[in-house]
Amino acid sequence: MPTPRTGAEAATAAVRLPDGTPIRLRPIRPDDEPRWLSLFAACSAESVYARFQYFFPWRSPGTAARFCAADGRREIAWVAEPLPEDDPGLLGVGRLVVGRLHGSAEYALLVRDDWQCRGVGGALTRRCLDVAAERGLSRVVSRTTAANGGMLALLRRYGFILSRSADGIWVEGIWSGGQERC
Repeated sequence: MPTPRTGAEAATAAVRLPDGTPIRLRPIRPDDEPRWLSLFAACSAESVYARFQYFFPWRSPGTAARFCAADGRREIAWVAEPLPEDDPGLLGVGRLVVGRLHGSAEYALLVRDDWQCRGVGGALTRRCLDVAAERGLSRVVSRTTAANGGMLALLRRYGFILSRSADGIWVEGIWSGGQERC
């Protein structure tokens, strides 16, 4: 049974991107499946790889249903969509997966290629970190490739401490309730 949403988790918010474009942030819903599939269709293979760290089979039967059914307890996912609603597509999705260790979660983000570098990822990251803080999570971890400069800059901006893997291919970011850096 999903945990009741309160505070930042319950709030659907209209926000403005740095260029003034309005978008809405809201929790993902099971009826987002077709929009989730369209989001992935609008992403390059490189973007999907950067998100999942392998060539994720997003077209596989049942995959969209699984990713759109976040339970609100262990999996918390937020989507960004355009306003006004004349474009029914999703611009991006940010997801927290609460770990088995008390107080920790993994964070991942995917933004449509044509909406990257416009503030969508920052808006989703801020919302997910607000939810993490409200839940009392003291540690959020995100992992990406060392070549994913946009995500690395975003993680730094929101206070993640970054460390590179021994092979130099992967970077792990750890957020411990830090403050956004402007």
